[in-house]
Amino acid sequence: MSQRLLTQANGKLGKADLVNVLRKPEAWDKLPVEKQQALYAMLPPAPGGEAIDTTKHPLTTSYKPYLEPAIRQWQQDLRDGKLTKTWQDRAKEASAERAAGKFEDWKEKHSEQFWGQKAVVHASTRQESERPPG
Repeated sequence: MSQRLLTQANGKLGKADLVNVLRKPEAWDKLPVEKQQALYAMLPPAPGGEAIDTTKHPLTTSYKPYLEPAIRQWQQDLRDGKLTKTWQDRAKEASAERAAGKFEDWKEKHSEQFWGQKAVVHASTRQESERPPG
């Protein structure tokens, strides 16, 4: 499978209804057993600790309510361009900058102990002419 297919925002994977495509039994049945087991190995323990038959389609198991939203989120990320190399590189750079404290001064300057705190402070320091009538 081409890397471009997995990262192209306006490609076929972005336009298809992936959840419905992947829900079909043949989508799972066409995978070799080794691939099915590898995919199950990536999942956390089953909800409720139940034993899962790894040959059973995961969208027919207790994983379904977790997998379907994850598939939709992946597809939305694809459409939004978040899977491109450029976006990924920028995200890694921003994460490194954040970890290095680049935004701490801004965060400290703009943070509030409670929501709206600075709005109250600003309102009380307004000039008489700046205050709303009333």
